[in-house]
Amino acid sequence: MSIRYIFKSGRKSRISSGNRFPKEFFYCYFDLLQKKLDVDFIEEIDLGISKKVNLFTRFLNKFSRILFDFPLIHTKKLLEWKNLKLLNKSSIIIVTTKSFGLSLGFLKLLGIIKKPVIFIVMGLLSNESNFLKRNFYKLLLNKIKIVSISKNEKKFLESKIFKKPVSYIPFGIDKDFWYPSDIKLKNQRYILAIGNDYNRDWDTLINAWEDYYPDLKIVTSIPVKTNKKNILIKKSSWGEEYISDKEIRNLYLNSLFVIVPLKETMQPSGQSCCLQAMSCGRPVVMTKIKGLWDDTHLINRKNLLFIRPRSEVDLRNSVIELLNNKKLQENLSKNGRKLVEKYFNTSSMTHYLEKIIKDLTI
Repeated sequence: MSIRYIFKSGRKSRISSGNRFPKEFFYCYFDLLQKKLDVDFIEEIDLGISKKVNLFTRFLNKFSRILFDFPLIHTKKLLEWKNLKLLNKSSIIIVTTKSFGLSLGFLKLLGIIKKPVIFIVMGLLSNESNFLKRNFYKLLLNKIKIVSISKNEKKFLESKIFKKPVSYIPFGIDKDFWYPSDIKLKNQRYILAIGNDYNRDWDTLINAWEDYYPDLKIVTSIPVKTNKKNILIKKSSWGEEYISDKEIRNLYLNSLFVIVPLKETMQPSGQSCCLQAMSCGRPVVMTKIKGLWDDTHLINRKNLLFIRPRSEVDLRNSVIELLNNKKLQENLSKNGRKLVEKYFNTSSMTHYLEKIIKDLTI
């Protein structure tokens, strides 16, 4: 049995760099390799997908995106004979982005792709999605295996969209890369907020930040502006690596605690940053949203502090409490790391994914 992942860019460059890197965004690839399975991955560039397309194709793709959020460029490239041949050689295909998930769903629907496809979704649709888009996705993804990394998104997709079972696997981070350490940089006293998706609520965080608070470091690829002198903004991008993985780990380790401010959404936003911070033994303050990936294991005041969406009051209260309550800091640090070690790690995620693969290939 051969398993083939399709990813965006960024994975091959990390492997070729020779540097140590966290493995969670390979979605169990390395864990499956360790189990001696026949597994590999390809990136967009291997399929001939790039940003350099002619004006007419860009126009059609943009129109399709606006109307149905359907990726014409990806679908067109996958229809090329060499790519179809490559994909149909696999026993099973795993994708983690909407562009590839929808394209492969379309090709499966037409019977062009013969092999089973696993689509690991993250915020596939929202409560605000219109009737036309919901039913289009329901049709398009009818013949591929939908897997959610959020229990609440799983419930939403099952009851509101597909009307059939959707699998759940707990997203796991690389606990051996993100680890606690007592080594601290001198003269460091800051609070960290990090993340690149557009569901980060930077406005509420910035508005709530008082001038007598410690420095706030915001690390993001999203344009963020402020005149507040105790807020420092640094550009980041996972694919481009403006900041190395090691530098990000040091930012976690040397922070007082980490804040994950979120807009209300069904997407499991903040998941990786929250778990990375917990794994590094840092206390976490996070917005409790509808897309919270697990409301059973994530417990307020036990392994993190929850705040309400867009609540500057909650955010200020949490900052003040953590700055003044060392016992709470210690408990959140200890319990957060325990949670990752027990449940939200790559080994645990692989265990769940293996079961799904086995069921699809029996």
